[in-house]
Amino acid sequence: MERKTRTRPVQGGFTLIEAVIALVVLSIGVLSLQRMQLTTIRGNGDAQSITAAATRAADRVERLTALPYSDPLLVDQNGDGAGGLDKTTNAAGTQVTADFLSTVNASGNEVITNSGGTVPANTSKFSVYWNVADNSAVPGTKIIRVITVWGEGAAQKTVVVNHVKASNI
Repeated sequence: MERKTRTRPVQGGFTLIEAVIALVVLSIGVLSLQRMQLTTIRGNGDAQSITAAATRAADRVERLTALPYSDPLLVDQNGDGAGGLDKTTNAAGTQVTADFLSTVNASGNEVITNSGGTVPANTSKFSVYWNVADNSAVPGTKIIRVITVWGEGAAQKTVVVNHVKASNI
């Protein structure tokens, strides 16, 4: 006599553990995408600030370039020459040590402060400093360094543009 054994039919599908593991892997992937998206948004904000700062610096250079060589805005106010091209404010941030500072007041008007002046209230995100060095590299020229500064959080960021202006001989 032959004995027949019954085999259980093979069931398709997933076990509960397999489904949970798949959900965990999917969740990690979605969280990674979210973090990447946040980093991209932050990076775009930084890029926008850098572009705006560079535009302000380039605009200031163009304005200064259009002025006559002997214009009062193209004078080394504090007489520190090339050694003072990187100056902005004192350590406390209350006094201008650059030759000039351009800010925007509450009325939306530009305020230009000379070296030694008190840093005025600024309603703009950016402060634009510029320093002039006479006859530093080549006689009959002025080096103009424009420094745009903005603060984001505790750190300040800068964009620097240099220009050499020749006297009209």
